[in-house]
This record gives sequence, structure tokens and C-alpha cells, in this order.
Amino acid sequence: MGLSEVDDLLDPAGVSDTLKCPVCFEVFDDPVFCGGRPCQHIFCRQCLEKALERGSQCPTCRAEISDEDVHPHQAINSLLDELPSRCSRGCGWTGRRDARAAHAEMCPLRRLETAAEELAMYADVARQLEERDERIAELEARLADKDNQVVGVSRQLVAREVRIQELEAREKRLKAELGALHTQLRAALGEPGYSDDYEDWAEEQGEEAEGDESYEELPSGAWSACHIEDERHPHHHEDQGTDHDETSNLEDSGASVGVELWL
Repeated sequence: MGLSEVDDLLDPAGVSDTLKCPVCFEVFDDPVFCGGRPCQHIFCRQCLEKALERGSQCPTCRAEISDEDVHPHQAINSLLDELPSRCSRGCGWTGRRDARAAHAEMCPLRRLETAAEELAMYADVARQLEERDERIAELEARLADKDNQVVGVSRQLVAREVRIQELEAREKRLKAELGALHTQLRAALGEPGYSDDYEDWAEEQGEEAEGDESYEELPSGAWSACHIEDERHPHHHEDQGTDHDETSNLEDSGASVGVELWL
């Protein structure tokens, strides 16, 4: 299979017969030969491979050859690279056959085809933009909902913090009022330590305790209870004292009568 079927030569008919395959009668495509042993006949690689499948003979002279004897023909390849060629896309470019690969990268028709393919990808730009706008609107709505939730939670936290502060302030106020009421109650009951003249009262009690040998120090709570009881019933102790005196007098009288009788 020669180049006329796969390559765009500028003038395939004007190519010398030296550059044509004796099997396909076309311009050589990847020319090979047997390296001069047993012959120097040149063929297209595909043409020679097909011939060797039928028999191990040269298609021209029938000399015995094998696959190991086949080698590329560099001189013929160089001549083929010099053949005039044109752009396969029809942009109007012509040049050496070996320059076609470089032109293919810069061919304007190829670049136009690439641009057309890219434009085809964006043929439905309007629909894609509409879909993205809908997605953006959905995300914005979800974001606004999340923001509202955050604001609501923040307001609840602030309200609870204010409520906590109010309750703490109320607790302090109630404790202060309760302490004041306790102070007033104990002061009204006359307990020491809660009247304004407690220090003077303590000094007086201390002097009396030093003068009284029978005084025994009592716990502060017991003393306070006794003191309060004395203030509530001041005449109770006086009555007990009078009864004690009368009992003593009776006992003394009875003892005197008993002595007289004995005598």
C-alpha cells in the first residue's frame, strides 16, 4: 500500500518510478530491502510482509529471504521526505513532506476546528447559566435560613444571660434583706453582738463575772438563751428566791421545836 492512498502528495503521478513499489506500483511507504544480500530490491514494508507470508522469496527475483534480512532503506526515505506535499485539511499549504507534521500544529483550519469544538461545548450556555442561577438562589436561601437560625439562637442566649443576671441580682438582694431581718430579730431579742452597744455590755458583764466567784463561763449560745429567758421572766427568779427563804425558815423552826422536845 503506497503513499497515494494515505498521504496527500502534491503530484503523485509525477514521482519517479524509482520511488515506487514494484508490488503495489505506488510511492514507497516505509521502504525496506534485504541489505544487499541476496538482492537489493526495495518494497513497501507491508507489501514485502504479505509476500513473505506466501513464501520466503523476493517478489522480484525469487531469491531466498527471511524476516531477519529486512532493513529500512534510509536513502529512499530521504528522497521521499523531499517530495512536495499539501495540507490534508485543504488550507492551501504546500511544502516538503517532512514539514507536514510541523504545519499540522499551526494549520488555521485545524485551529478553527478546535475553536468550533469548544464553541459546541458552550452551545447551551443559556441553559447552563439558568441552571447555575437556580443553584445560586437555592444556596442563598439556605444560607439565609442558617443565618436566621444563628440569630435566633444568639437572641435566646442573650435573653437567658440577662435572665441569669436578673436572678443573681435578686438573689443577692434577698440575701441582704434576709440578713438584715436576722440582725433586727436578734437585736430585738437582745442577743449580744447585734446591738450597737455590745462592746460596752460585754465589758460590764466581764467585770461582774470577775466579782462573782461562783460565776461559771457558759457557751455563748447557752448564755444567750439564759439571758433571753431572764429578760422574758424577770420576776420568776424573785419568786423562787422568796420560796427558798420561806422553806429555809420553816426548816429552821422545825429544827428548833425538835431540840426543845428532846430537852
